[in-house]
Amino acid sequence: MGTCAKHLRVIGSDNGMELGKDVIRQFYESYKDDPAMRSVTAFLCTLPVSMCEAFVPFNKSIVIIASIRYEQGRGEPDRWKALNSLLASVSRDPRSVLAANNLYDAKYIEYFTGLRPLLLPNYCAYLSDSYQPTRKQFLVSPIHNTELYDIFFAEFDNVVMKRGLNLVLFPLREMYPQYLYSDLASHRGIVYIPYQACLLLNIGYVKLIVVPVYQDNVDSAICLYACFDIP
Repeated sequence: MGTCAKHLRVIGSDNGMELGKDVIRQFYESYKDDPAMRSVTAFLCTLPVSMCEAFVPFNKSIVIIASIRYEQGRGEPDRWKALNSLLASVSRDPRSVLAANNLYDAKYIEYFTGLRPLLLPNYCAYLSDSYQPTRKQFLVSPIHNTELYDIFFAEFDNVVMKRGLNLVLFPLREMYPQYLYSDLASHRGIVYIPYQACLLLNIGYVKLIVVPVYQDNVDSAICLYACFDIP
């Protein structure tokens, strides 16, 4: 929510996903004597997991928590195998942790590596916001497929017009490029359209503040996958 670091050296949005050996070496040389980096006791990698390759040379604890398919950015066989080796090394290291925040990705890692990561679900209990629907709109989670987006809103508009319903849907990110959970709690509800097995909009947080959530079932999720290539 707007908390990404700025003005980083060596690694940026143009090369962060596809880290090569030269970039990793340059990153280490640039930061090995940096006071902030020297104070670090552990590196946390969530999305993408492969970013941890940049931190291996610092010889510190590594905490990997997969929240999406772990090989993201490492689709080539050699690089995927190298990432598997990194995960195995982290799993063996008593200073480090290999985990996933959902059962699907935990089993996915086990299937491709034989490793059994710790299942570490998102912790949501620190939130103090509560459901106070002062705004009339229902929010819609990001829809990452243009065709599905168009079909979804066209069908919604048709139903609303035919039945004369007083319902307003608004895309979440159009209303809130950055948001607080209190913003979400001020709406009547949220419609979730999944774009992967683990919803990164953190549905658990929203349910904790008791915002009504409308999400699809297994059958409709399979349909989305088959028709619109939603992973």
